[in-house]
Amino acid sequence: MPHRRASALAVWAALLLLGGAASAQNSLTPAAAVAAKPVVASTPTAAVPPPVSWKDQDRLLATLAGAANHNGQDSALAVLEAKAAAVQAQARAAVATASQAQAKAAPDLKRLRARARRHPDARTPLAAAEGRDTLLRAQISAASHTAARAADAVNAIAQIRRNDFTNRVLRRYASPLSPAFWRALNTSGYGDLDRFADMAEEAQKSATQAIEPTGAIGLALGALAALLLCFPIRLLAIRLAVGHRPQRRHWPLTVQRLWIGLVDFGLPSLGAVALRAGAAWGGLLSSKADALAGSAVVAVAWGAAIVALGRALGAGRSAERRIVKLSDREAAKARLWLMWVAVVTAFGFVLTRLVFLSGGSVASGVAAQAVVALAYVLVAGGIVFSLRAQDVSASDATPAPLRGLFSMGLAAAIFATVVCLLSGYITLGALISGQVFWLSLVGAAAFLLLRVIDDLIGVGFGRGGWARRTLASLFRLSSSTVAQIGILAAAGMQLLVLIGALALALTPFGQSGDLLLGHLGRIGEPLRFGTATLSLPAIATGVGCLAIGVTLARFVRDWVVRRYLPATTWDTGVRNSVGTGVGYLGVGVALLAALAAMGLGLQQIALIASALSVGIGFGLQQIVQNFVAGIILLVERPVKVGDWVKVDDVEGDVMRIRVRATEVQTFDHSTVIVPNSDFVTKAVRNRTLGQSRGRVQLQVAIANPGEARRACDLIAKAASSDAEVLDKPRPSVFVDSVAPGAINLNCYLYVADPGEAYEIRSRLYLATIEALCEAHIGLAAK
Repeated sequence: MPHRRASALAVWAALLLLGGAASAQNSLTPAAAVAAKPVVASTPTAAVPPPVSWKDQDRLLATLAGAANHNGQDSALAVLEAKAAAVQAQARAAVATASQAQAKAAPDLKRLRARARRHPDARTPLAAAEGRDTLLRAQISAASHTAARAADAVNAIAQIRRNDFTNRVLRRYASPLSPAFWRALNTSGYGDLDRFADMAEEAQKSATQAIEPTGAIGLALGALAALLLCFPIRLLAIRLAVGHRPQRRHWPLTVQRLWIGLVDFGLPSLGAVALRAGAAWGGLLSSKADALAGSAVVAVAWGAAIVALGRALGAGRSAERRIVKLSDREAAKARLWLMWVAVVTAFGFVLTRLVFLSGGSVASGVAAQAVVALAYVLVAGGIVFSLRAQDVSASDATPAPLRGLFSMGLAAAIFATVVCLLSGYITLGALISGQVFWLSLVGAAAFLLLRVIDDLIGVGFGRGGWARRTLASLFRLSSSTVAQIGILAAAGMQLLVLIGALALALTPFGQSGDLLLGHLGRIGEPLRFGTATLSLPAIATGVGCLAIGVTLARFVRDWVVRRYLPATTWDTGVRNSVGTGVGYLGVGVALLAALAAMGLGLQQIALIASALSVGIGFGLQQIVQNFVAGIILLVERPVKVGDWVKVDDVEGDVMRIRVRATEVQTFDHSTVIVPNSDFVTKAVRNRTLGQSRGRVQLQVAIANPGEARRACDLIAKAASSDAEVLDKPRPSVFVDSVAPGAINLNCYLYVADPGEAYEIRSRLYLATIEALCEAHIGLAAK
């Protein structure tokens, strides 16, 4: 377990390193012009910003705009843009905070104004409250103005950066086929070589002047740490995650391959970091050598990411552990070409940084871009040739149309890159060649994450999954509802992955996806509805409070129903009313807490309720009517659970009283859903309202009038002998009518359970017939 945790920490640290490297890739990629590393400032996220002089901020914005118009370096523009974005975020935070304070103080201000009309003594606190309100309004106005100016400054600087990027990409240089290209390179090449020699001499001097044995110890420790991270620790992390036998794995294949990819990327990257740190600790690196070593670390991270992602998807040696089902021959070729792509990417990154750090000329930078673009062309050409020459056998699983589409894309990129290089658009050619592999890397990573999300949701929400069990136990959700929640959760996470992939795909085109992320970030900006302020985090908080509140309400209701109510002497109807009322009360409290968490007070809730009243009056009239009727049934209890009722043509036992309707079980054990309003607005016969008993009527006709008295005694005796017949009131037999050849007798008796009346009636008829037959009393014939 400690080894696994250490490996996980190491992988996440390497991911953070790569994230920083990705920001630097915006202007240091081989496809872009040689420029300094941009600095990205963080945006303040404090809920309450410190006191700010907005006039000073406005002057700062004017200074930033002026500097942006006179500064052509992308790194400096990035710093200016970050400062303007920080001012914008600070101003928006101040507006939100002041708006919330104003909304909270509005009820008190209104109350003070009403009190000041009746009591002159209340004018002093009213003046103070109005002064605070005026200050808040002024702060909101000033901060809003500054936020608008900051937004304009951010957009203006971003536009300058985009125009600068476009100018650099579309700038035309001398073609490598023309003598002017080589003449410029020859003219400035000697000076560049001298600067490179000075840089190498400075690095050598720093290394030789390092304090011994500190330098050797630092380098040895760094090398040892790099070897340990790249080999034994990496192999141990993979073995702890997946083991030797894939058939015994407990996690989906995609999750294991993702872990292997993170390990293969993170630990070699950390090894490069450790080697650089050891050399720097030993004092072996000069300032430029240290910067070049940092570039080498980034290059190693990119190369490791390419190889690790390819191995995680389908280039592994084990056929059982391939997500993309490639044949062994295809996997071997994929490993070879992935290695070449990683080498070219790392080489191009280090080469462009070397030219920049040594102070190389424009001709050297253009030549470096041409070399990198040509290297990409050679690798892409080799891949296309390999795909063309691949003999697709029956065991090859890669679809031929997909292989052909990929080959056509690479061929088109090769053609466009070669045309750009030969025509002098070298930066554009380098951008096209590098973008092909960059998009492939982003697409492969997105594909892997999408598969991982699908498998994790399948494990969590599948049969026996932890998420399925948790939701079913907490919220009493059905299997279908839980499956739908899993599908929606997977869709949401996959949408985030696709948005992130799109932002990364825009990286080489300037802004590093900041433009897209900036527009998406506006989704979370607060919206004001009068004095109410709503934002996406507040809505998420409210939904979370509602879910937690409903869960707690269910727990409390279950405790009341299972533990408290059985200890009382109340009947079933009272217990059902109390349990249902506790549930309604808990849900109502949870709803109010959720609205409060969203920033809606009682005034806003009343405003929303009044706005919805029109819709409720027309579209939801029947639902509200049934809901109110259900509350009346629970409070007045004219009908309760267990009663024997008759409404219109429906007669049976009341099984459950819900929010909208009541369930009634009829004689044939079918359930009829009766709206609650029918029990309030219509005539309802409740046979068990006063006492829980039912009346049974027996109708018997005999032929001999002389046997009428004896027949009445036999019928009363048969009725009294049944254990289910109540003694009070006792069974009574009456002569109903006399007709020629028939004496009609009626017997009335009562039973404790109205639901058993039909069965008892049948049993008493059989007992009566047997008694009359034994007494030789004949029944009348119709």
